[in-house]
Amino acid sequence: MIPRRLVFASLILLSFASLVSAQTWTPLVHQPSFPAGTALLLTDGTVMVQQMTTNAFGTGQWWMLTPDNTGSYVNGTWSQLASMPGSHAPLYYASAVLPDGRVLVVGGEYNGTAKSDTNLGAMYNPAINLWTSITPPSGITQIGDASSVVLANGTFMLGPCCSQSTEWLFDAFSLTWFPTGSNKADNNSEEGWTLLPNGNVLTVDTQNGTNSEIYNPSTGSWSSAGSTMVV
Repeated sequence: MIPRRLVFASLILLSFASLVSAQTWTPLVHQPSFPAGTALLLTDGTVMVQQMTTNAFGTGQWWMLTPDNTGSYVNGTWSQLASMPGSHAPLYYASAVLPDGRVLVVGGEYNGTAKSDTNLGAMYNPAINLWTSITPPSGITQIGDASSVVLANGTFMLGPCCSQSTEWLFDAFSLTWFPTGSNKADNNSEEGWTLLPNGNVLTVDTQNGTNSEIYNPSTGSWSSAGSTMVV
């Protein structure tokens, strides 16, 4: 006789398998009237989407997709948001939705059509539909396609591009930056950061062979997480 717990487990697995196989893509009823780029899910359930140019460069224009009164994005509607300040029109950049609902966009490997690794940044407040320019970290002239993550305590952490190995923490209330990240084994270029369940941050080095590293927010330092064994 098969134990009942195994039968139950099998039924659950079969149910999940059927759910996965049943998933499909559904076109929006109201398609965007613009070339769509980066999309960010806001804390109120709306989706903020960057408008791109027809040749796939960034612009400073953003739109919002609002679901209908049943929560359906398929039947959602579009509205245009305020434009980013000044000449900021990034492509390949750091971005995050902060716990208080505001949106941070920093850097850009391209600004408009120019390859610039810009250090421009801005904070968007959806409650008042307003962007505020952000001063870059002290002495940082290039941010570009920066590494970034929101830590477990809600703090945004940035790793500027272009052979820089100092990381920065952003105070969302004073709109200022503080250095962190001692003992980094390589620079931040092209790295991806992952927040772990224990609050630490994991990265696989891109400039240091097969090494991986852990950032500990309580000490503000990096340490080796060992070799990935694969180049």
